[in-house]
Amino acid sequence: MRSAPEFFVARSLDEWTTSQKLQAEQVPGQESLFCTRNKPIDFSREMVIGVVLSTAPSGCTGVSVVRVHVEGKDLIATYRVQTFPSDVMCTAALTTAFDVVTVPKSAMPVKFELQRGPAHRR
Repeated sequence: MRSAPEFFVARSLDEWTTSQKLQAEQVPGQESLFCTRNKPIDFSREMVIGVVLSTAPSGCTGVSVVRVHVEGKDLIATYRVQTFPSDVMCTAALTTAFDVVTVPKSAMPVKFELQRGPAHRR
């Protein structure tokens, strides 16, 4: 099981496939942690950026990539961790929150930053 968020960037189909396999190894019995998209990813023009949180005992935690922008010579992927208030009912099963986004392909290094501030959802 994970203990800290994991981040990945896939600029090719091979990197994407490897990322899916590595994430699925963390969740026994799953071939892939990520859902398939309706349209294929065009890796000649796009790349995938993802954040995977640690496995939690309930569905009361989520994560979203909220912004990807250029800062100097880097791409900055800002993500937000969401938690539900204690009075909200959540699934009582092991869950792994993740978010993956496609962005225009770039050779710039990607840095991940946690967005600070309120993160409760209702």
